[in-house]
Amino acid sequence: MIVSAIAAMSRTGVIGDGVKMPWHLPRDLRRFRDSTMGKPVIMGRRTLESLRGPLPGRLNIALTHSASYRAEGFRIARSIDDAIRIAEEQGGDHGEVMVIGGGVVYQDTAPLWDRLLLTVVEGEFPGGTYFPLAMAKEERWRLVRQEYCAPDSKNAHAHWFLSLERENASHLEAQRFDLSTWLNTQPAPIAG
Repeated sequence: MIVSAIAAMSRTGVIGDGVKMPWHLPRDLRRFRDSTMGKPVIMGRRTLESLRGPLPGRLNIALTHSASYRAEGFRIARSIDDAIRIAEEQGGDHGEVMVIGGGVVYQDTAPLWDRLLLTVVEGEFPGGTYFPLAMAKEERWRLVRQEYCAPDSKNAHAHWFLSLERENASHLEAQRFDLSTWLNTQPAPIAG
């Protein structure tokens, strides 16, 4: 099964303030919906509790260490291996599971990712929950696609959509994508 992660973060790696994301980008929410629809999604308990309920059209799997934790509409997993097993057994024939956060779940599942769909939001945001940027330096990634999205009446912040794939061939060093370098050097286009 392909393990993919999808996240929105600032250039400094902020993904939330412990309760919610510090921005509202309908364009990013649409990408999230389109990328995860029909697939099993794995999330942590705090992410589950930040939602209004299970995400429709998806097998919702929540990771928690609590043996007694229950949530209607969610399958509860006690470990990452358990969550992957539930996705394989009950997630349909999509062949892909999506990791959707939060910070601890991203950190713990990062070694398993085959694909990474990132939204990088321009701006300074307070927050206490971070995306594991260290994995970008430790692993080989190939940039498959990048798209700049200018702010508009519904999306207050400029942002980038990045699609990355884990690079399995060591001889392709020249194609290696360094997310940390990109975050520090990629300028946002100037609105004209």
